[in-house]
Amino acid sequence: MRFVLTLLGLVLCSVASAQVPFGDGFETPSIRVGINTSFVSWGPTQTEAEIQATGAARVTVGQRTIYVGTHEASAINQNPIVASFTNGTPDWVVNDYEVGAPDGRALGIIWDCAYLLYVAMTVDGGGSGIEAHTSEGWQANYGSGGGPRVTVLLRLNANSGRPIAGTFAISRLSNGNTNALLPTNLNFVNRRPVLFADSGFFPLDINRMPMTQTGTGGSPHAYRVVFDANLRTAVSAEAIGWNGVTVFSPLP
Repeated sequence: MRFVLTLLGLVLCSVASAQVPFGDGFETPSIRVGINTSFVSWGPTQTEAEIQATGAARVTVGQRTIYVGTHEASAINQNPIVASFTNGTPDWVVNDYEVGAPDGRALGIIWDCAYLLYVAMTVDGGGSGIEAHTSEGWQANYGSGGGPRVTVLLRLNANSGRPIAGTFAISRLSNGNTNALLPTNLNFVNRRPVLFADSGFFPLDINRMPMTQTGTGGSPHAYRVVFDANLRTAVSAEAIGWNGVTVFSPLP
């Protein structure tokens, strides 16, 4: 994959209709990604300038920018937050994707500058309320146990920030409990979202069953999973050192 990524995830976007070479195939030159895996905190009443100063991951289309981060709802609770601004004026702010006891953060965003908008979040337990958006996803919930941070990928309505679809992405311990899976990057291939992550032991295959370790080394393990647009199925899943994989295969 060859896409533009800055430290703070700030990328300008031009929505051109012509087909040009992009990545491993031909895509419209409108895929934009913002990732910041550090803890970045801001609140729903802050100005755009204040959010920018936090280093929040973002994507920009003309005069409009969408930011993701963490809202410290209380001294003991964190929730993901996403906000859209146009010329400094808020279009929408959403911070109720999950409102339960588990901590949640929004770390990454990818947008085709049209209808495909996805945000990668993390939560560290079940029962946060985010399951309302993942019930039809590839992985509908956190699973057993609690504590390890895992990824939740949500597809959002770009006009409102409200969830359209979602899925969990986890790894699994040998006792069946959920283990960590943290997002490291995002991409599109053939209009399907691609999640890159650091996976704990064991990474999961597309059938949600543990892979077989064929390499050496401990966690984390580099992991890549491709979903359908509505996040209901995993089209492919690979982990370096598992199921014979030594390098990620080229994406179509």
